[in-house]
Amino acid sequence: MIGWGVCVLALALADRYLLKRKDITHLELGDVEIKPGFIRVPFKYRSKFPFLRGATVRYWIRDVQKPTTVIEGEQRCLTSAEQGENSEWLYIPTEYMGKGERLWHFNVMVTHGDSFINPLYRIFPVTQQIRRSYVINLAQDVSDDENKYATVDFDQVNEKGLKSLIAAINKTGVTVIEVTPATAQQRKMALKLKPQSWFLTTDKFLPYR
Repeated sequence: MIGWGVCVLALALADRYLLKRKDITHLELGDVEIKPGFIRVPFKYRSKFPFLRGATVRYWIRDVQKPTTVIEGEQRCLTSAEQGENSEWLYIPTEYMGKGERLWHFNVMVTHGDSFINPLYRIFPVTQQIRRSYVINLAQDVSDDENKYATVDFDQVNEKGLKSLIAAINKTGVTVIEVTPATAQQRKMALKLKPQSWFLTTDKFLPYR
């Protein structure tokens, strides 16, 4: 009995420290996009399973010239991942990045420590990291209210009603610059969104009522 337990432990250790099975692979960072008030970077990865329980992504950006300047994004879970290739945006606020052209290191760390077969993955989770350098030029004052825009979702609005809604918004002095239907992944992450939800991107924040 003791010998059997030793064999199981040896297999678990070999699986964790030698094989290092990974449910998340092919980490990739795309080109940075500069938006009013924030930057965003597309993060792609492949998942072996349709549900990644216990997987989290943490990301931050570091100024190469001033290494003590580190701005971290919001850590989140990857439970909404689908089997195969996934892609999502990673957002960093530009409030503390300063103006001008600088070189930044964008770092992403994915931690996954859940395994039904081997409990050692829960005690010692697998960590993967990826880094990419970007030259970011924040020439304009991105904190200016005139440069801000908002993305708002409207639930259960058909195409005819959507046109009326856009016309009503434009009358308030806010210009609708993009209209996109909610994707399946967006509806999954926001449980209240229905298949008819729309995302409206405007040139400034909509007033609260």
